[in-house]
Amino acid sequence: MNWTTPVAVKRIMRVADHERAARDYDNEIKVISKLSHPNLVPFVGSCDENGELLLGYDLIHNGTLDYHLHYANTILSWGRRYAIYAPKHDRWDHMSTDII
Repeated sequence: MNWTTPVAVKRIMRVADHERAARDYDNEIKVISKLSHPNLVPFVGSCDENGELLLGYDLIHNGTLDYHLHYANTILSWGRRYAIYAPKHDRWDHMSTDII
C-alpha cells in the first residue's frame, strides 16, 4: 500500500457496551473483507489502537451513492439507479432461487 494515498476512515463509536462495539467491529471486518463487487467501496484495512476502532476504505472522490441519493443536489436517473442496483439484485435473485 502506498501510505500517501488518501483513504476514507469510518470510526466505530464506542458505546456504553464496549463488548458490543468490539463485536460489531470484528463482525464488520469479517464481512467486508470477504466482499468484492464493482459497486462496493474496497476495504483496505482496520486499526484498533488507543481505544479507537477504525475501518479504512478507498477514497471515492465523487462521493457515495447514499450522498447522491439523499443529500446532493445532483439527480441520478432511474436508469442509472437501476444500473447500480441490477447486478446485486440479479445475484441475490439467483441465490434465493437456488435455495428454494
